[in-house]
Order: sequence, then C-alpha cells, then structure tokens
Amino acid sequence: MFAFRDLTGERRLDEEKRDLIATMSHELRTPMAAVYGAAQTLLRTDVDFRTDQVRELLQMIATQAWRLTQITEEVLLTARLDRGAVHLEQESIDLADLARATIAALASQLPPDRPVSLEVEPGLPPARGDRDRVQQALVNVLDNAVKYGRPPVEVSLEARTSVVCISVTDSGPGIPDVEQERIFDKFYRSDPHLARAPGGTGLGLYIARELIERMGGRLDVRSEPDAGATFIVELPRG
Repeated sequence: MFAFRDLTGERRLDEEKRDLIATMSHELRTPMAAVYGAAQTLLRTDVDFRTDQVRELLQMIATQAWRLTQITEEVLLTARLDRGAVHLEQESIDLADLARATIAALASQLPPDRPVSLEVEPGLPPARGDRDRVQQALVNVLDNAVKYGRPPVEVSLEARTSVVCISVTDSGPGIPDVEQERIFDKFYRSDPHLARAPGGTGLGLYIARELIERMGGRLDVRSEPDAGATFIVELPRG
C-alpha cells in the first residue's frame, strides 16, 4: 500500500515564511538603526546642538518612522488580502481627480530629476471601485516606476469599451519577459543583488494587482528590453 501527499502548498508556505523573515530583517534594520542613532545623538548632554541640527535629526527620525510604518502596513495588508479580509467599496471614481491628487501627494517624496507628468483624455468617464484602494494601488505602481525606471514617468488616462485605463510609463531598462509575471509575486524584487537596486519589501506590485483584481479590474505590464515599461490599470466604467 502506498500513500501519496501533495506537499506543494506546504512548501510554498514555508518559502513565503522564509521570504517574510528575510525581508523584514533586511528592510527593518536600516530605519531602526537610523532612528536609534538619531535619538541617541539627541540625548547626548556633552553637546550643544544648534536648532537646525536638532531639526535635521528629528526629521530623520520622522522619515524613518514613516518608513517603518509603511513596511508594517504592507505586511499586514498582504496578510489580510491572503485571508480575504479586506473590504472594498464600489463607488464612482473620478480617476483624473484621483491621479492629480496622488501625483501631488507624492511630489515632495520624489527626486527633483524624476518628474511625473499626467495626460487625461477629454471627457473621461468615471470608473467604479474603492477610491482609497485605487489610490493605494496607483501609489505602489508609481513608486515602482520611479525606483526602477528612468525619467520621465508619464501617467495617462483613457477610456475603452467597458473600462477606464490608467497607464504608468517609464523610460527605464525594461522588464525581461521571464520576469513580467514574477514581479507581481509576493516578495519578488528584480535584480535584488544589484548595488543600484532600491530597498523595498517586494510587496507593492502584489498588493496593487490583488486590490485591482478584487475590484473587478486588471493590472498588467508591457515592456521591451531597453524600452521602458508600461503598467496598465483597468477598472470597470462607473
């Protein structure tokens, strides 16, 4: 008598656990060290700090604390998505207004040499979905384009037969065919060992696709070597 057991799911779970531990330990180390170092410096009694020096150290603490919060929220949201515990509204969304607000909110965090432009098709109809979650997905896609692409980053909005589309295009090195689906996997980062590769949990695009698909939409990428990449968000018309 023989007994067979499919261990694929268990092995995948073990891999995800290892990836989570490795990612969290790596990504948390830098901001925690920065917060600790700045706080210890401010606590020194043998130095009289100038006002601008104190402000600079406090700004560092605030920035790294925000980064720690962002990392934690990404991991927690991923767990909630996996459990099916994320509630999504279905409302009419003015995507042009949402895109403008998102780009404006990101402006202060973007390097000055990486502008983001916006082009909106005249008479663009509304889309349907959860406004806050669509904005979160757009932020993740834009963040990916700014990190891995080259300027300029262009956002364009247009209507198609039954959907409204947001396209985010960069002029970077492109994404190889073999990676164009893998980049939406949890914890996956393209060329993570490159010195120029930015930090990140590898959850941004996974979260973005999961949110968009659960609103009845799609998130795909089109890319050619050395010709940049275009991420396309499709949402049902509202």
